[in-house]
Amino acid sequence: MGAVEKAICDFLSANSKNTLKFASDVWTLDLGKGTSVSSVCSIAKHLQRAATDYNGKGNYVYEILATFNDLLIKQRSVIEFLAAEGCSAANIHERMKTVYCEMCISLSDCTVRKWVRICKGEDPRETILRDRKRSDTAHREKVDCMIRSNRRVKQKEIADEVSLSKERVHHIIITTVLGYRKVSARWVPRQLTVEMKAQRKDMCTQLLESYNAEGEAFLQSILTGDESWVYHYDPECRAQSMECSHKTSPNPRKFKVVASARKVLFTVFWDMEGVFHMEFLEKGQTVNS
Repeated sequence: MGAVEKAICDFLSANSKNTLKFASDVWTLDLGKGTSVSSVCSIAKHLQRAATDYNGKGNYVYEILATFNDLLIKQRSVIEFLAAEGCSAANIHERMKTVYCEMCISLSDCTVRKWVRICKGEDPRETILRDRKRSDTAHREKVDCMIRSNRRVKQKEIADEVSLSKERVHHIIITTVLGYRKVSARWVPRQLTVEMKAQRKDMCTQLLESYNAEGEAFLQSILTGDESWVYHYDPECRAQSMECSHKTSPNPRKFKVVASARKVLFTVFWDMEGVFHMEFLEKGQTVNS
């Protein structure tokens, strides 16, 4: 016997002393398909004995249900059973309150009424008691279109446009469904034009042809160099200036500093073996291409 059939027997045992009657009711609706009447009666008698042991204190139902699956799933099973009998949502809720007491779910549109509407008109042997997933197809397509048209669009702008919360936009649509993530652009030395890329390609092709023709001798003949400004003073980064202090201590202060205005040009040259020359440009001298 499955958890659904057990939950229904549990509910009926708390409402009736006639074990055979409610066992027959279960079998008539075919909710116990594949389960014998004797098995239904056996479980019902066990629950009634457990209820008697608690001397009618009113909290025995929760203790019994703890041995089965989640309490909410059990109550949904009861709703399906009673809805198949034609009971109204209000009547179902009233009967469930007698059994589940303070653990009973509410009558609002989100609970009992919702599940009565779901089960209404369906074959109880085929009804699947699970939450219907909300469809985000329309929202997903609209959000995807907004992101593709503007990669820097903010989540608040998306939420306002599609009438969703920022949390849902972030956690469900962007992160989980569409798989987008915010990334920072990487700094590059310069943006090359098509002509500049073509020139570099031609130069690399010439170098490759020379290497194929001359081999290692060509690599040994290559000399290259670079230059960079070296400042007299470089300010420390934020992490280097951090200090340990108590929560009640005032925050430390520091003056905003920038790289020193005084600087000198550093030039370095190297070949296949490594650096072979480096120098600092003397004051008053200039370097041109």
